[in-house]
Amino acid sequence: MPCFTSTKSINDPFMKLTFTSTEISSSSSNDLPFEIFERIFNNFNSKGKEYILTLHSCLFVNKFWSLSTIKFLYSNPFYYFKEIKNVNKIIDTLLLCLNRSELNMLVEYGIINSNLLDFNITYIPFYDYPKYLSSLYYRGFLSIIHSWIIKKNNYINSTTTSTFTTSTQFEILVRVLLNLIFRECKYLEKLHIGSTNLIWDKKELSCMYLLMSNGLGVSNVSLKNGLCTNLNNIYLTVDCPMNNFLPLLSKQCKNLTKLGVMMDLHRKSCYMHSSPPIDSSDIQNICTLISSQRNLQDFQTMFFSHTSLLISALYTQRESLRFLDFYWVNFKDCTPLIELTHFKQLEVVKFRNCFNLKKEICEPLLHNDWENLCYVVVINTDCFTLREWARKINLKMCNIGYISDESDNGRKSRSSSLDKNSNGSNIINNNNKLTIISREFKRNFQIEE
Repeated sequence: MPCFTSTKSINDPFMKLTFTSTEISSSSSNDLPFEIFERIFNNFNSKGKEYILTLHSCLFVNKFWSLSTIKFLYSNPFYYFKEIKNVNKIIDTLLLCLNRSELNMLVEYGIINSNLLDFNITYIPFYDYPKYLSSLYYRGFLSIIHSWIIKKNNYINSTTTSTFTTSTQFEILVRVLLNLIFRECKYLEKLHIGSTNLIWDKKELSCMYLLMSNGLGVSNVSLKNGLCTNLNNIYLTVDCPMNNFLPLLSKQCKNLTKLGVMMDLHRKSCYMHSSPPIDSSDIQNICTLISSQRNLQDFQTMFFSHTSLLISALYTQRESLRFLDFYWVNFKDCTPLIELTHFKQLEVVKFRNCFNLKKEICEPLLHNDWENLCYVVVINTDCFTLREWARKINLKMCNIGYISDESDNGRKSRSSSLDKNSNGSNIINNNNKLTIISREFKRNFQIEE
């Protein structure tokens, strides 16, 4: 076991560790590759704060376990921002990784003291923390910065007065840390985009910073190749108008294999099975994003309306799409789903809590000879034809030996389907939150428990 000195409290799971040069004897656990550690960590029977604290314990096994644990903790460090007491200390750690121009910008706006500048330049962190980031949960990222700014200003204002507003400092720190991530992070694969209810969060403008290749200065050049350029997965929550952000995202991000869209602006109308908002500009922009992809394979959506536009956009990806998941989708304006019959690579289709699915819309699915489709889920829908199609596909796959944990969903859908005249209000709890969001959607859209 190595000797080490912690520079943080033992209760800080995102702590910085400093090890001595003590020789570490070889052991079988030390020789395990990171992929094996990742499997071990993924199988911990805990979640939230308990999960983080369990990982924290692994930091102290030895140097090799510590490195693997740090990689895992910093692969998605902003997700558990509501679970960890001192989670804003992540910002202190990331500040140690800034270069001189980034630090000068923070000093200029009164975010850090100039006395810290020389220390940050000379101090070398034990780990390259930003390099391990693979998933950026943007809502948590903004919330942690907000918390850090408040705590910092409460301390500084007792001795000095800043000439810059806290909202300006918040914006600058967001830009500087995104610049750090863009500069250092080589393994970012997944991005969860969504705004917050914070008073300093400028909603769409905060999302625009994700498109910049240089967060230290805003220019047309810096919007050409930003953080989103080489991403594989994006899960987007549209909870505010994004008429500027979405078109730019479509131009910059063309290599997605997975795309998830939660149209939070349409949440209420989907809950109540009522007419969607009249303004469909965000829907059209999402469809443009879909059409601009080169090899989209996996698409999930929640609270979607104006479905004919969506199906037409998905048709442009018919040669590559393998997985489709419709969750709380309004098919009122939808024409017959003939386009779906041309998706030759399609393997899995899910319709859950969808409504206004009529017989004439679904009949083309029932009568098509699906070559690669091996699994269909239909739950809580109001269309008998769609349920029959699911039963037909799943029965066919069972007969040839295909087994799935949910292979009986076609049968379950008849008994659990919503009454077509129901307004869906019985599914909403007193806090107006959906009570049956699946674990899969919670994971992909980073919905907090």
